[in-house]
Amino acid sequence: MIIDSVKDDSLKNSILELYKVWHWFGSSVALQDLSLTIEESEVVCLLGPSGCGKSTALRIAAGLEKAQKGIVRVGGEVASTADFHIPAEDRNVGLVFQDYALFPHLSVIDNVKFGLGKGGFSNSTEMATNALEMVNMGGFSSKFPHTLSGGEQQRVALARALAPRPQVMLLDEPYSGLDARLRENIRDEVLHLLRKEGCATLMVTHDSEEAMFMADRIIVMERGRIVQAGTPEELYFNPINSFVAGIFGELNKFNGRVELNNISSELADFPLNGMEKGQSVEIVIRPEALEISSMEPGAPSFKARVIESRLLGRMSYIHLSSFSSSMTEVVDDIHVHCKMPGRVLPNPGEIVDVNIDLAQAFIFKKELFD
Repeated sequence: MIIDSVKDDSLKNSILELYKVWHWFGSSVALQDLSLTIEESEVVCLLGPSGCGKSTALRIAAGLEKAQKGIVRVGGEVASTADFHIPAEDRNVGLVFQDYALFPHLSVIDNVKFGLGKGGFSNSTEMATNALEMVNMGGFSSKFPHTLSGGEQQRVALARALAPRPQVMLLDEPYSGLDARLRENIRDEVLHLLRKEGCATLMVTHDSEEAMFMADRIIVMERGRIVQAGTPEELYFNPINSFVAGIFGELNKFNGRVELNNISSELADFPLNGMEKGQSVEIVIRPEALEISSMEPGAPSFKARVIESRLLGRMSYIHLSSFSSSMTEVVDDIHVHCKMPGRVLPNPGEIVDVNIDLAQAFIFKKELFD
């Protein structure tokens, strides 16, 4: 079958491409005009809440779902369109499922050999053994999945995906079943391994910290669409709206209004940022943007009463209560959350000065959220 390829020079060096992909489940739209590319050795994370379409995009990339509209390419070759489809087992793609999907009746080595599929590898045992060695599971070949810990099962699933030396690696919430400490160790190992193998990797997660740790680029999705894409730093410090800002953690949210010389809010006044006078705005501030200290001249700041403070290991979490600043409507009890590194535990009832780091405070036009 001859398939008309999309003429786009920006896609020539991509290992995985989804181009203007749409997908429906009945009358429900799962993906809307989704386009993404991944280069060799690059890790891209799809980040978003449940139901945003990220897992559907990964399944289409894997070949587990057919592209109902649009084009999927793997290694520069068309893998799926509306009228053409190469199934998952015939693509050069490795896939690690959320639940690892190990076969309980097969030994570890046979689970990994299963990942070699119908490739006709004459040295399948050697390839499976090498894959297990890569993930430090070489001594577990004869064991069965039920005898392994969650971390060990995750390594076996990764070995199975890596055994055929795929061009593309697809990871579907791969660390969700692991406890916090093990998750940190495993994802560090996986990232080093993916870099070493040079796989183009697409990973699905709802955990923003996980995405920031793993990804060269993050694609934030909502309702089947890409909202914003960029490096972790770009998305964290320059979110396009409060949805993207909120993907990366808790936010303090306030209403504001653009005045002649500043942006006025119930908490504090902020410098103008080019918006028209009279414009209603939403102000969002990360808890880590707030610093309890003496007030700095020229910096947005406010006084607050400490409600409660808690040490959370590497940081302190402080509940504050402030009062209306310069808005017409008086608000007596404005709750604000603050995160500070180290041990900062002011006493309940204490009055403190709070400075706002403008690099982590964002102002958006109000109509974007109506």
